Amino acid sequence: MSFPVLESPVALVGLGISNISVRRLLEHQGVPSNKILNFDDKGSDGAISDPDELIRRGVRTLVVSPGYPLAKEWIGRQRSQGVIVTSEIDYAARFLKDERVIAITGSLGKSTTTSLIGEGLKVSGRPYFFGGNLGFPLADYVLATLKGERPRADFLALELSSFQLECSDHLPMHVSVLTFLCSNHLERYRDLEHYYEVKRIVFDRAQTRCFANAASSELHDYLKRHGLLGSPKLQEISLATQTLLSRADFDRKALVGEHNCENIAIAAAVLEECGLWAAPVKEALLKFPGLAHRMERVEVGPKAPLFINDSKATALESVLTAVNSVLADPVFLKEPTRKLVCLFGGRDKKHPWEKLSELSSKASHLDVIFFGECAETAAERSGLVGRSLSTLRLAMENVRSRAKAEDWVLLSPGGTSLDEFKNFEDRGRKFSEWARQLWSAGESR
Repeated sequence: MSFPVLESPVALVGLGISNISVRRLLEHQGVPSNKILNFDDKGSDGAISDPDELIRRGVRTLVVSPGYPLAKEWIGRQRSQGVIVTSEIDYAARFLKDERVIAITGSLGKSTTTSLIGEGLKVSGRPYFFGGNLGFPLADYVLATLKGERPRADFLALELSSFQLECSDHLPMHVSVLTFLCSNHLERYRDLEHYYEVKRIVFDRAQTRCFANAASSELHDYLKRHGLLGSPKLQEISLATQTLLSRADFDRKALVGEHNCENIAIAAAVLEECGLWAAPVKEALLKFPGLAHRMERVEVGPKAPLFINDSKATALESVLTAVNSVLADPVFLKEPTRKLVCLFGGRDKKHPWEKLSELSSKASHLDVIFFGECAETAAERSGLVGRSLSTLRLAMENVRSRAKAEDWVLLSPGGTSLDEFKNFEDRGRKFSEWARQLWSAGESR
């Protein structure tokens, strides 16, 4: 089988992890380094920042990073002149042979669901790869197979952002998943319907089955509005109708939050569809502790509160999902006097903090602390009663003085991390570190 070589010169538009991976693959395919150009309109060192310069260089292929809008006028102009426009996912997909692709997308939950499927694949004993938007480019997998460093996988579980789906025509999809739909990325799309249309690609292209989370009302309404609910290819998964796991199974899960029962149920359905469902696979799903900074359980001590690191949550929909899911978690509900201490704040993203007002009906179960640059703004607009503090460290010290051993503490900030920290990972690490510092092992107060 012959593999594709892109027409050169090739311009890598955007210098993120995916296009770094593409460069390695191109060089392995024999494209000279001087025929691979870097483009970054933010002026990175060694990169071309003027599209007209690319045109003067006679570029024949544009490999566009997911973070760079395909709708840019100069990209459309180049395409109309016969220049090939592709992406890391699209180019790497042309090297696939018999691998069965599991494509996972959604506004929320796609990373956790992809990782759960990856855990199931790991214990199945079948060759597998999982990555995509999760941080492991498909091009890295392809290059490793071409160099004989790993066997070809039977299954590829790929998390796909809407940006990646925009340029993925060559990617086959055996099974697909729609985890959840809500408003996002409207700075890039015409409107919400346009954004949902891009997500729908995984339904349209699924060869056998598309699994959808029935708990997502926006997703259900979209599927109904477009007449897709009756499709034999579509299967909505709900906790009430799924039969692979019992309530007792879900009560044993390591993941925190009722919404993660839904993610586990979807992963189970996918693995059954792939012929891989077995007792060890089920145990792997239930024991999966979660991804760092995404509803991550923080081990502190046997008599300390349970700390949950959801530092990645910078959308209010994510915050509401996290809070409501914890309050519905059967383990949380086993202790009637238990409180959920919520840490909201950071740097404002012009959020409609008013959305958090819906939590006021659950105030008897909540203890709210606002922190960071937007603490007072978030408190005022949400209408929630809580203390406002200038930093996350001060908020943690306040938690130390008021949280009991049976309580749970949730960092699901809503705001970005850039008022105090380098990124959301840095914020999450500090949250976990301070929790361990402030609660010595074996002490709750």
